Amino acid sequence: MCRTARLGTPSGMAAGAVGSNQYKRRAPAVPVTAAGPGLLATAAAKVPDPGGQLTHLQQHIEQLESQLAAARRQHIELLAQISTQSPPPQPVPTLYRPDLPADEQQLLATEGIPEARLEMASHPGCPARFLRLLARDLLEHPASGNRTKTSEQIELGTALASNPACPPDLLTALVHSPLRHTYNPGDNKPWSVCETAARHPSCPSETLDQLALHPDPTGSWAGSWDVCWRILSSVASNPACPPGQLLRLADNPNWEVRQGAASNPACPPDRLLRLADDPIRGVRQGAASNPACPPEVLRKLARASEAAVICAVAGNPAYPDEDSARLYSNLARSAGTEIRTSVASSPRTPPEVLRRLGRDSIIGVRRAAAHNPACPPDVLVLLAASKTSGSRQIAAGSPLCTPALAWQLARDPESKVRARLAGNRHCPSETLSYLARDRIDSVRREVAGNPVCPPAVLRQLAQDSKWIVIRTAGNPACPPEIVIELARHRSRDVRTRALTNPACPRHIRAMYQLAGRA
Repeated sequence: MCRTARLGTPSGMAAGAVGSNQYKRRAPAVPVTAAGPGLLATAAAKVPDPGGQLTHLQQHIEQLESQLAAARRQHIELLAQISTQSPPPQPVPTLYRPDLPADEQQLLATEGIPEARLEMASHPGCPARFLRLLARDLLEHPASGNRTKTSEQIELGTALASNPACPPDLLTALVHSPLRHTYNPGDNKPWSVCETAARHPSCPSETLDQLALHPDPTGSWAGSWDVCWRILSSVASNPACPPGQLLRLADNPNWEVRQGAASNPACPPDRLLRLADDPIRGVRQGAASNPACPPEVLRKLARASEAAVICAVAGNPAYPDEDSARLYSNLARSAGTEIRTSVASSPRTPPEVLRRLGRDSIIGVRRAAAHNPACPPDVLVLLAASKTSGSRQIAAGSPLCTPALAWQLARDPESKVRARLAGNRHCPSETLSYLARDRIDSVRREVAGNPVCPPAVLRQLAQDSKWIVIRTAGNPACPPEIVIELARHRSRDVRTRALTNPACPRHIRAMYQLAGRA
């Protein structure tokens, strides 16, 4: 009996309908994109087409496909031709230079893109007449209702108010501009042009006097006293603040305003003595960091119990040298980790105190001492010979690590120590070449990301594993020809890192972005 009979198929059933559908072999589906014109040809053969519309549509599709294939071939040839060219990477040009012709600067100030005008407004070499030209749109045509335009004008006004070359009359105009107080639409925080202008050392004393009396004369910030206090604090910290207003602001009920007056070098000594007894720690800290603070006031503040105040005294250049060594020695024995860390990072700390802090039980204190420019060499030698891996890592990452010490740490048995040394920007080239052959991937990865790595070593690491190649592709010291080669890498992460590398030629980046391969 045949198989179909065993399955219960009637003998009279046609051969093409034998069995149920689940026992039939189905033909694979043909993709529509692959069938395209073929389907139209079949339809044209079976369906009457008296007007020839299907035939015309088929010919049109074939013509478009041939044009697309030719364009793709030309694009690939163009990319290959450009990739073989490896011109030296050109520095990214800035949008504004003070040596531009006057007519170009005027055109840039009036009709330039927002990024160029912002760079021009913040450049200290920009002439004053072009700064006034930049501020004309902000002062005469303030944006209202347009959040993007308002944000651009606020950025421009803040850049002008913070420019050291901004003339005093323009600062006064910015203080009274319609956008003197405006919320930044991006982060919904006050971004005050007036506050920035009040900190400028060239701000006229008459303007500062007016702001001290009326920080918000227009009433646009009615009910929002935080911004007014910040403006008063900026006025109080400005050395150009009138003496009478400075004394009045030193007695302000807001502690931020008193802190600004306490940090002002123009504050009188008798008022600094009073501010040194302020109940708010921030005010006392401002007086302790004031370079005009009298020595007797600093000695009084040095006996405070707050770590922030003591650290501010220790970093004040006005503190007497005869008392500085004793103060640093006492602070080095303090129980507060924050105080010892601040002392270890201060360049005024004596060498013997740094030697003591280099043996501290807290790794953060030892790291601060090892990174101090005044750190003695024997401190790093002691850290490199330590039995703990953390101390040796500190020595390996220190910018004061000598070539001999670096060669010693390059053969350390702990891979974390070698990796920290491989990422040190002060590591010698010979040591980096040695570490590039390390058997641990994390060490070679740090070498690949080091911006002082030799080009020959980067060529070698460009053939390593994926994550090391990614770090190599993003290294700005990578040769342009290696960057161009990595831009054609099979991994998308490698291509993206190579195309965002500053060493990548701009025309290569533009072509690959146009091709959609980035």
